[in-house]
Amino acid sequence: MTIDGKGKFRLIYRDSDETGDRFRIAACDFSDMGEYRVGEPVDLTLDGMPPGDLCASPVAYDPVRKVYYLMAEKEWDGVVRCCRETVVAVASADALERGEAEWTTLAVLDSGVTGRYGNHNPAVVRDPYGRIRHPDRLEMSLSSGEQSYIWSFRICGIVGELVEPSSAI
Repeated sequence: MTIDGKGKFRLIYRDSDETGDRFRIAACDFSDMGEYRVGEPVDLTLDGMPPGDLCASPVAYDPVRKVYYLMAEKEWDGVVRCCRETVVAVASADALERGEAEWTTLAVLDSGVTGRYGNHNPAVVRDPYGRIRHPDRLEMSLSSGEQSYIWSFRICGIVGELVEPSSAI
């Protein structure tokens, strides 16, 4: 996510090795390509997220509320090869960048929401800078399908209304 639209940005990524999976964030400054800087990565906490394994977690920045929104797949079904649900959560940008954030779950997109068994491959709709596109709503996409037929998956759009900045988290 870009910070200033001129080369300062945050890189959020998943890092996996023999010690396990971690989500990390690094502050980067490429505004002067002759002397670019990549900050020391900070491990992101998943405190406040529902228990269980989470993966494929796209993130978007909200410059009005100064928060990050995250969509994380959960409840993997290895037979159908999809996740059963996707968690939508929010955390303070300042706390997240220090590795101290507590996530707040905004929604769980599951069969009760979509009417479909599988709900995975989430995406937060972002502008070219990694920010949400509208200050009053969070636009999201995910693929949803039936348990018996993997080729039944279709991309679904979901829009969540955002609260006033003073009560965002």
